[in-house]
Amino acid sequence: EAGIVLITESGADGFTLREVARRADVSPGAPYRHFADKDTLLAAVAIEGFERLLVAMDEASSGHPNAMAAFRAQGLSFTKFAINHPAYFRAMYLARLHADERFSELAALRTAANGALREKIAAARDAGALADFDEQHIALAALALVYGTARLFVDGVLPSGDEALAEHVSVAVIEVFGLGIVPRQGDPELAKQRTPTLAVDLMPAEDSCN
Repeated sequence: EAGIVLITESGADGFTLREVARRADVSPGAPYRHFADKDTLLAAVAIEGFERLLVAMDEASSGHPNAMAAFRAQGLSFTKFAINHPAYFRAMYLARLHADERFSELAALRTAANGALREKIAAARDAGALADFDEQHIALAALALVYGTARLFVDGVLPSGDEALAEHVSVAVIEVFGLGIVPRQGDPELAKQRTPTLAVDLMPAEDSCN
C-alpha cells in the first residue's frame, strides 16, 4: 500500500525502499524481507495491476448486444482503469520490468491482456464490424490509442481529476478510431455519424500542467 501511494505521488523511480518502510511505519530493513530490490516491489504492483485490469476488461466487455460494442467497452475500460489507478498503470508498463527474466508472471499477464484484446478484435472483425486488416495491426493501433489517451491523463497533460472529461475524451478517441479520419465517399449513413465535440485544449500551455 505504501509503495502504491509513493508511485502515485513520485512516479515509479521517485522513491526508495527505505522511504516505503518509513511510510509503512516499519523498520528500514522490513521491505527487504519481501522484496529483493525496488524493481521486485514494482513488479508486484504491476502484477496486481494486470490482474485487476483483466477483471475490469472482462466485466466491461460482457453483456453487450454485438461484438463491436464489446470491443469499444473494453477499450474504454482500459483508459478508465489507468486514470483511476495511476500507480498500477505506471508500474505495469515499465519496459525494464518486462525485460527482466525474474518477472515471468508479469510477462504472462501482459500476454493475457493482449490476448483478451485480440479476442474482441477477432470477434468484431468476423462479424464484419472491422475492416479486414491484420489482427495484430488492429490490436497495436487500438492499444496505442487507449494507452496514449490514458497517458495524457496519468501524466497530467489533461486534468486527471475530472472523471467526466476523461470518459468524454476516451469515448471520442475510440469513436474516431472506429470511424476513421478519412471520409468515405458514397456512404451517407457514415456521414451522419459524429464524434463528441471536445471542450478541452489537448495541447495546453506548460504552466497549466503544473
